[in-house]
Amino acid sequence: MPYHDTSAITAVIPEYGGRFAALAALRSLGRRQVPVTVVCGDGASPVFSSRYCTKPVVAPPVPDSFTAFGRNDVILPVEEDLMLALARSAPRLSCLMAFPGPDVLETALDKGRCMEHAERQGIASPATAAIRESGGWEGIERDFDYPVIVRPCRGTAGRGVVDVASPEMLASTCARVFDRFGPCIVQEKIPFSEKYTAGVLLNNDGHVRGECVLKEVRNHPYPSGQACCVVTVRHRKVAALAEEILQSLGFSGIGNVDCVIDRRTGQAVLLEVNPRFWGSMQAAITAGFDAPHLLVQLVRNGDVAPAGDCRTGVRCRNVIFNDARACAAVLRSRGSLFLKIQACADFLSLQRDDAWYVFDPHDPRPFFSMVAQYLQGNVGKDRRWDISRSN
Repeated sequence: MPYHDTSAITAVIPEYGGRFAALAALRSLGRRQVPVTVVCGDGASPVFSSRYCTKPVVAPPVPDSFTAFGRNDVILPVEEDLMLALARSAPRLSCLMAFPGPDVLETALDKGRCMEHAERQGIASPATAAIRESGGWEGIERDFDYPVIVRPCRGTAGRGVVDVASPEMLASTCARVFDRFGPCIVQEKIPFSEKYTAGVLLNNDGHVRGECVLKEVRNHPYPSGQACCVVTVRHRKVAALAEEILQSLGFSGIGNVDCVIDRRTGQAVLLEVNPRFWGSMQAAITAGFDAPHLLVQLVRNGDVAPAGDCRTGVRCRNVIFNDARACAAVLRSRGSLFLKIQACADFLSLQRDDAWYVFDPHDPRPFFSMVAQYLQGNVGKDRRWDISRSN
């Protein structure tokens, strides 16, 4: 990530599907009087309606859309494909990029390469086999205990993740996932009861400058999709795992690491690395880990003072959209009656929420814009507006 000393910084947020993260970053920076330009391929983006959007720009998600930005413009990490394209195009762009170079991104974003890297580093991770070409799954069914998971090497929000119960089903499942998504991985399914995500900020020397651990209370799609209800916690095993994998990658900037606690061993086990802002980031910001502002300061000044510990017990939800769907999925599941009653009671406990992904009483227009699009049936027709797929 580059160093650039300047007193006049404009943050640039590309919003091409990751609008929960984009909205959290926009509000964080806007409240601190940092000018923010939002770039999106659709002029109807709800993020454009935020009071903190200084300048909306409609442009396709390609590097050429960013040639007009200059040395005082910081491109923030929201959309993975665009980040990688911009990193590869860095020599011909004048803007600053608040994320690592292409070599680090290519390893972090590819789940097969990331798991191979973790194994080489001795970092706890599921047994994994990467399938890079059609037919590459032949014979590997004997290498795993079952059940296993098949998932694309690239992708977010649980898209393309399929549980496989027996070796007889593996080849046909791999063929299906490969035909639709391209290269994929076969992965040991870790038995767990707790899932976590950690956001970590590292400077250019790989030193930790801030972090926040979130426990995922509910997910959509249930039970392995993106988190729609989280609470901030202190968990040294999770924080240590997140720091270790990011530092081993030579990472700088903001990284998000997903992991679970293996029910058999009590060990934190890596699931994936997201080298960007993440959907539940509003919880971390509310708890005191203001990742967007710290990241801009890091780019602006070359380093930033270590952030203090964030508050624990801060609960944040995506209530109207994904958490309602997650609760409905629990009710339809084969779970116990107690689990279903508990899920309903928790969903209705609005008084326990400290923040929400979308709704903010001081900036309500993005929420009403999103609800209007949802009711009009515009959500889900295009990948940009599929709520369940937003980062």
